[in-house]
Amino acid sequence: MHYFVKKMITAWVAALLCIVMLAVPASAIITDINEDGIVDVFDRLITIRNQLSTPLNLSISSAEGCPGEEVVLCVSIDQNPGFDSARIVLNYDKGLQVLQPDYDDIDEEMLMVRQNMFFSPFRDTGKTVVLSQTKEYTEENGEILYVRFRIPQDAVPDTVYTIHFEDTQLYQNKNVLPMLTARGSITVLHSEDEPPITTTTTTAPATAVTTVTTTGDPLLTDTAATVSETTLTTSAPAQFPETTTVTVTTELTSETTTVTKSSIRGIDISAWQGDVDFNAIKNESDTQFIIVRAGFGKYLKQEDKYFKTYYNGAKSVGIPVGAYWYSYATTPEDARIEANVCAQVLGDRKFEYPIAFDIEEPRALDQGMEKVSAIIEAFCSEMEKKGYFAQIYCSSFYLKNTISESTRNRYDVWVANYNVSKPSYTGNYGIWQYGYGTCAGVKGDCDMDIGYRDYPTLIQQRHCNGY
Repeated sequence: MHYFVKKMITAWVAALLCIVMLAVPASAIITDINEDGIVDVFDRLITIRNQLSTPLNLSISSAEGCPGEEVVLCVSIDQNPGFDSARIVLNYDKGLQVLQPDYDDIDEEMLMVRQNMFFSPFRDTGKTVVLSQTKEYTEENGEILYVRFRIPQDAVPDTVYTIHFEDTQLYQNKNVLPMLTARGSITVLHSEDEPPITTTTTTAPATAVTTVTTTGDPLLTDTAATVSETTLTTSAPAQFPETTTVTVTTELTSETTTVTKSSIRGIDISAWQGDVDFNAIKNESDTQFIIVRAGFGKYLKQEDKYFKTYYNGAKSVGIPVGAYWYSYATTPEDARIEANVCAQVLGDRKFEYPIAFDIEEPRALDQGMEKVSAIIEAFCSEMEKKGYFAQIYCSSFYLKNTISESTRNRYDVWVANYNVSKPSYTGNYGIWQYGYGTCAGVKGDCDMDIGYRDYPTLIQQRHCNGY
C-alpha cells in the first residue's frame, strides 16, 4: 500500500514539473539562477517570476503634419515578457480625431501581432480604447498597433498635441503585466501656401545685466525662480543671505527687482479628510494652494478615491492645485513603475503646483543614502520625462541624513518639520509643511503648508504639468 501511494505521489510531482516546464516560453533562456549546480524546474520558476516582475516598455511614436492632414502613429513594445491580450487607452487633445487605421496603406507585416484590435473612440472626450478581440501570445519586441489621427483644420502652426496612455493593461494568462509608458506627440507644421510669419525684434547687447536684490528672509525663492528661468530642470532655488545682490548676464535690458518676504498659505489633503467644502476653503480661509494625494503604490487601483473630486473642487473655485504620490518603492524599478501609474492617474489634468514624490516609508529610507537617492531619482526623472515638475517630499531628518546632496539640489524640495520655528533642514526648499491645523471647509485637522516660490508662473513658463 505504501509503495502504491509513493508511486502515485511521484507521478503527480512528475506531471506538475512537466506543466511548469511547458509554461516557460520556448525562447526563454534558462540558467542556474539559484546557483544550486543544477538547471531544473526551480530555475524555470524563478525565470517566470522575473519575467512577470520586469516592467515592459510601451511607447507611442511622434509625427508632424499640416492642419487638416492625417498622420499615423505607432504603438511599440520593448522588454516584452510575453502577452496574449491588451487593453490600450489613448488620451489626447479633444481637437484631434482618431480614425480606424487603413491597413491597405500600412505595411501590416511590420506588426508583430495584430490581434484583431477593435477601436472605440469616445467622441469629443479625447480618449480612445483599443481592445484585443483575439488571444494571440507573443514575446516579440516591436510594433503592435497603428493609430491614425487627423489634425484639426484650424490648428495653429507649431502647436504640439500630446498623446499618452491611460489605464492601459497588457495581460499574460490573465495576469496584468507591470509596464513603463512613454508618450508621443503631433507637431503642427506650416502649410506650404502659408509660410511662417517672421518678425524683427530688437534686443539689447549681450552684455546687458539683470540685477536682483533680495531683502528679508533667506528663503526668498521667488528670486531664484526668476534667475533660473533659462534652465529646464526642477532643481530647488538657491538661498540668499539677509540682503544680497545677484548679478546675472542675459540678453535683456538691465533691471533691478526687489523681492520681499511672502508666505503663501496652503494645505495638503487626502481621502483621510473625507468630504471637503471648497467654497468654504476659498471664502473663509487664507488658503492659496492645495496639494492633493493622487494615490499610492504601483497599481492603478491605488488611486486616492477622492483625488478627482478634490482636484475638480479646487479648480472650480480657482485655487491652484498640486499633487503627491505616496511611495512604497524600495527599488528604482518600483519607483519608475509608481511614476508611470502616477502619470496615468494624473491624466491630462493641469497642475499649478509640483507633483511630489512622498518618500517616508522606513523600509525605503533605512536602505542608505545611495539606494534612497536612486529611488528618488528614478521616480522624479521618469516624471520629468513625461513633462511634469517633479518634487521631493520628505522630513527634515531624512533629507539631511539619507538623501544625497546632488539629489536634493537636482529637484525641488517640500520639507516636513512640525512644531518648530523653522525646519532643521538647512538646504533649499520651496514648500514647508509645518504642522497640523484647522481650515474652514475641512473636517478635523489637515496638514498645513507655506510656499515660498511662485510655482504657477514658474511651471507655466517651463511648460510643465500640462501647460
